[in-house]
Amino acid sequence: MQNIWNKCFPSNRTWARRAAAISVSSVLLLSAAACGTASETPQNSNGEAGASEDFSVGVFPVFVSLPAWVAEDQGMFSKHGLNVTLKTINTGPTMVSALASNSVDAIVNGLTGVETARAGGLPIKMVAVTYPHSIYSMLASNDVIDGCREAGKPYPKPIQCAKGKRVGIVGGVGTESYTVALSVLKEAGLTEQDVSMVPIGGGEAGGGAMEAGQIDIQFAEDTGAAYTTQVLKVGKDLVNLKTEGVFANWIGEAMWAMEPNLQKSPAAYEKFAAAIDEAVEWIRDPSNTDALAATFKKYVPTLNPGTISAVSKDTAPFFGSTSTCSSVQNVTQWLVSTGALTSSQAPACEDLLSNPAQVTSTP
Repeated sequence: MQNIWNKCFPSNRTWARRAAAISVSSVLLLSAAACGTASETPQNSNGEAGASEDFSVGVFPVFVSLPAWVAEDQGMFSKHGLNVTLKTINTGPTMVSALASNSVDAIVNGLTGVETARAGGLPIKMVAVTYPHSIYSMLASNDVIDGCREAGKPYPKPIQCAKGKRVGIVGGVGTESYTVALSVLKEAGLTEQDVSMVPIGGGEAGGGAMEAGQIDIQFAEDTGAAYTTQVLKVGKDLVNLKTEGVFANWIGEAMWAMEPNLQKSPAAYEKFAAAIDEAVEWIRDPSNTDALAATFKKYVPTLNPGTISAVSKDTAPFFGSTSTCSSVQNVTQWLVSTGALTSSQAPACEDLLSNPAQVTSTP
């Protein structure tokens, strides 16, 4: 008897040495297919490829779902033998619940939400990386930037410009946006008592609040940032959270599935991961910018056309199908530092990708 894990993957000790550079472009459990554990493509009596497999994916009505939308519209799912149904779900907790109840086969979600769900006992694993960067921006109004002498200085000094200002937080106190804001403020020695937290809506709502003079600073995801800075032009990046500070080495979004389903249908998830990886590369190709914008508009028709254009052009390069264990560990450490997880609940990188104890043995 030979353990599949030992055959296909390095030992935990070897893994630790490789963690800094390991690619997590698709869930490692699926790589067991290369060792003969994945089922073959269904065939009919004539030996021809069989019908496509039905597969459902939970997506958010925001830009992070672009890989799934592109894979569907560009025929990448069907190319890989999947008949995919995309189900729009509005919130992270509802998304995780849909996955746990098998209402969907896979979901797009942030690593932060997945780790907290795993701490609650859900065996969720990564299928494919889609956005290996922070989705957040820290924006300041033009007036704040023009009137703050710390603006434009090396990180984290510009964050000092938030002192005494009204800071827009998506959803208000207790949300991830709120926790992100506290973490960033802390980088410059500021606390919640140094600012006034103002609840705002998601997406383009923050830009409207800044234009109306209701907030001075906002923590926005890429859609809101594009609307504020490029459509309304009422604010600018105060600091770049994709390249500076605590969120510089980060995984923003990925595709996830339940471990039992991965074990039951490894070939289907391998096809899904391959299609998503192709979609990510397609998104990153500048020649596809106009087509990407058309896809974005199709699935989120209420967004301002300028926002759609800006996100399609400027955010596309930040999509990616690979990341590192160090970025996974940074997310985990951040969750522990903010109290979202205890140290005992913090998973190792490999625990998020595959579980050796659940791999069966073969002759």
